[in-house]
Amino acid sequence: MAYKKIQNHFTMPREYLLGVLFALCTSSLLGQGSISGVVVDENDEPTYGAAVKIIELERSALTDLDGVFFFDEIPEGRYLISIESLGYDKIVQSVNVGSDASVNMGSISLMENIELTEEIIVVGYGVSKKRDIVGAITKIDGDDASDALGNSFEANLQGKAAGVQVLQSSGIAGSGARIRIRGTGSITSGGDPLYVIDGIPITQDPFINGSEGGQNYNPLSTINPNDIESIEILKDASAAAIYGSRGANGVVLITTKKGKTSKPKWNYNSNLGFSGLAVDITDDYLTTSEWVQLNQEAWENDGNVGRAPLPGGMSYDDLPAEDYDWFDALLRTGIKQEHNLSVAFGKEKVNVYASFNYLNTESYQVGNNFERLAGRLNLGYTPIKWFNVNLRSSLSQGLNNRVSQAWDGGLGTAESTLLPFYSVDSFQYATGQRNPLFKTNYLDWNTLELRTINNLTLALTPVKNLQIKAFGGLDYMDLRDSRLEDSLWTLTDIFSKLDQKNITNYMVNGTVDYRTDFWENHTLSLLGGWEYQQSTTVGEFTEIKNALGHIYNTMEVYDSPNADTTVTEYDDNQWRFTSSLFRLNYNFKDKLIINMNHRIDASSKFGKDRKTGHFPGLGLAYIMSEDSWLSNSDKISFLKVRASVGRTGNADIPYDAQFGGYSPGSSSNLYAGQPIVSYASLPNSQLAWETTWTTDAGIEIGFLRDRITAELGYYNKITRDAIIFVRVPTSTGQAGYFDNIAQIRNRGVEFMITSRNLVGDRFSWRTDLNLTHNRNKVIDVGTAQPDALAGSGDTRVIEGMPMGVNYLVRFSHVDPDNGLPVFLDADGNETYEWSEENRVPVGNVQPKVVGGLTNTFTIGQNLEIEILGTFTIGGNIYDDAAKRQLGVWTDWNMQRDILNRWTGPGDVDAIYPRLTRNSTTYGGMGSEWFYNTDQWLYDASYFRLKKLAIKYSLPNKLFANKSWIAGCDVGFTTINLFTIAAYRRDPEIVRDLDGPQAMNLSPNVTYLTPPQERTFNFSVNVNF
Repeated sequence: MAYKKIQNHFTMPREYLLGVLFALCTSSLLGQGSISGVVVDENDEPTYGAAVKIIELERSALTDLDGVFFFDEIPEGRYLISIESLGYDKIVQSVNVGSDASVNMGSISLMENIELTEEIIVVGYGVSKKRDIVGAITKIDGDDASDALGNSFEANLQGKAAGVQVLQSSGIAGSGARIRIRGTGSITSGGDPLYVIDGIPITQDPFINGSEGGQNYNPLSTINPNDIESIEILKDASAAAIYGSRGANGVVLITTKKGKTSKPKWNYNSNLGFSGLAVDITDDYLTTSEWVQLNQEAWENDGNVGRAPLPGGMSYDDLPAEDYDWFDALLRTGIKQEHNLSVAFGKEKVNVYASFNYLNTESYQVGNNFERLAGRLNLGYTPIKWFNVNLRSSLSQGLNNRVSQAWDGGLGTAESTLLPFYSVDSFQYATGQRNPLFKTNYLDWNTLELRTINNLTLALTPVKNLQIKAFGGLDYMDLRDSRLEDSLWTLTDIFSKLDQKNITNYMVNGTVDYRTDFWENHTLSLLGGWEYQQSTTVGEFTEIKNALGHIYNTMEVYDSPNADTTVTEYDDNQWRFTSSLFRLNYNFKDKLIINMNHRIDASSKFGKDRKTGHFPGLGLAYIMSEDSWLSNSDKISFLKVRASVGRTGNADIPYDAQFGGYSPGSSSNLYAGQPIVSYASLPNSQLAWETTWTTDAGIEIGFLRDRITAELGYYNKITRDAIIFVRVPTSTGQAGYFDNIAQIRNRGVEFMITSRNLVGDRFSWRTDLNLTHNRNKVIDVGTAQPDALAGSGDTRVIEGMPMGVNYLVRFSHVDPDNGLPVFLDADGNETYEWSEENRVPVGNVQPKVVGGLTNTFTIGQNLEIEILGTFTIGGNIYDDAAKRQLGVWTDWNMQRDILNRWTGPGDVDAIYPRLTRNSTTYGGMGSEWFYNTDQWLYDASYFRLKKLAIKYSLPNKLFANKSWIAGCDVGFTTINLFTIAAYRRDPEIVRDLDGPQAMNLSPNVTYLTPPQERTFNFSVNVNF
């Protein structure tokens, strides 16, 4: 059905007139009235899906494709009719329905709300309307950054942006997330995106403390998510080229909140939560009786007689009547609480936003919690209309009370060397093995971070359309990693150790922005600027023997008469960037948009002959829905095609990589009685930027007045000159040097769709889906052999394969006659022999699809339900601990799957070989640690109910006598409620490692990694 337009008026089709006449007649017979009408936009086009409500009767209806609405059985009386549609101002009209009367409201015109339809996107060094964006940028609302109580903001981005893979590293308090935007394009350099808060690229190195305690540090943990207004993720070169040498991994722009013109609006929200394991692993291991039985079986399989010896110096008489539950001893229900108070207001010349945040989150592991205090003050002042000043300042403190994880202890110990017959009350549960509970009690370990991030912007508009800005920013971090080791733990003296680093990161820039309209339909804007940034890290390590307390807590440690203090200063770490930047935006008739960027960076990180790099970007977009042939479509409301190409770089390398470095001597490596000092790496004056060329194309489309919107994008990223560490012959006495050699490609497709399935006052339903498919391939690594570029769990860099591919011996089957493992050699032939020469690339290190699905339901005016599911389809997980838990019999606990081992001749169902205590039984294998086979590859596919949130807004009538309360919401949120996966442990894995190369090359490797946490959170949010 369609309307005919005659002189800007509509004539109704005959079938609609007949329907209305029938409705009028039937309503009259019933003695009640009706209300009908047509909703149109400012161009007199029908508006589909507008919500029409009779306020007094609480009855709602949606307009059909012709903009028509109809209510029958309306009692006599006067009513208010409200009409709402996305992107338009709300209309309220009054109608009077008489007895047996019907009211036709006629044609009701909606007026477009520019602020609603023209969404503003933050881009580098400015803002832009969303429709004018030519690159691939995803905007995430600040409310989505504070989804999960206790998580830092970046972890809460999971499942909300196509092309962005977010993996929380673990459920340990204060832990961070690994983010990869459109794949990984570096081997030795960092793979994380650049984080920019209010204009300043911040300190973000997760390896600042290595992997102490089996975990990396999270430098984003002290940032208060509640202060974030929006997050923009720049994914393609057209968007990220303005950040030049640091944009290759993508850019995450964080904008904090500011005051708006209004009276003071206070907000207080409080959260109380509880946490435990997201995936229960506590029943995956053998009991004492099972372990002893299988230990005896392995002993006898090796030809031994008598009772098999027990580990740890234990005798059979020492075995307990009941198992010791180490999981119960090490785990707990974590309690979380958070309080946030903020105020925002503004007047003609001044706007203010201020907040205070307190967070205390316990993880599920005994002894571990993270505590944050954070304050923020954002001020804007416009003394005269052509000049304004903006100050944004935050001060925060994070205290992480830490316990060892994974391979270093804690829960990882319960999964490995803590056997169920070891006593939880013993200091040493076995010879040389100390109780992790005692370690928690007698090794007091915490990391304290004091941080302030500030910037000041002066903006001058001397003439219309010309703006001159001066910007200065400071990010200062004082990081103190402190340990107090009791003599009951060291078995000698009390030691206090402090590893302290001070990082001063500051930046200044100046920009000139000019916009002009010419020749009626042409708009041109130009941006030019200069920038300088410098970061300096200084630090020292202090150790005090016979200390009385933590070094940073009291001076008594120095006053102790028996104190013996050793201080070691670190070499200063300093790098600098000097940059110039330029951007041109051209717009023709609001439908053809051209964007050009160019940045020139010079950095101290690179060789003296290669310090300067050029990073251009070009993007083009055409809004086809503005063309006459499509502008009157009643189905397609928006259609844009875009394409871009550009060059970005990666400068995330050691500050001194170009100079080389020395390896200090040790007492175990002497020459003529003196420690030998040698080159750890050689200098390279030609070391240059990693450069990534990206081509990007996409289409954005909206249907039914943007009731449904979708984006489809394609990208091809080729990283040239990727830096690797080139090893030299050991006969030279030197290790190697950093050089630009490798070439890597990431190619993929992104898809996003938003559908407002139902829109109404009584019930509405919105669905958001995003999907990402990325294929990574190593194109060139020069002359490097597979073992020269290795990650954890036998992953490698091999030409023609994905980066970090699993490089393993293939397992064929268990011989049913003798129980021995049968392997495949490099040519695919069966063999009993174990040889590392038979390792080949196997499995799939990268998933086929990564995605997120969000459904949001609004019921009435008060209730909202949000359900977020995250998922991965395809790929493999490599469980690096399984070779010890399902392989050669040792002093480790074993997974219950080992019960499916070979038990005798003719056992054709055996999954695992005959038990043995001698690794050479398995084809001459030298050690159980070498048992890296594709047996330990598991399907990585999973679906996780990441978030279920229920929010109820209390009716305003409850506060009728409390004018100081503007509204109150109560809510319940659960994170990681359930997981469906083939892998027995948590399928969402990140192995914390020592540096970027190990992280980049081990994307699918887990080794006793702590699971994610499942949380239940109750919240109250009050507006004043």
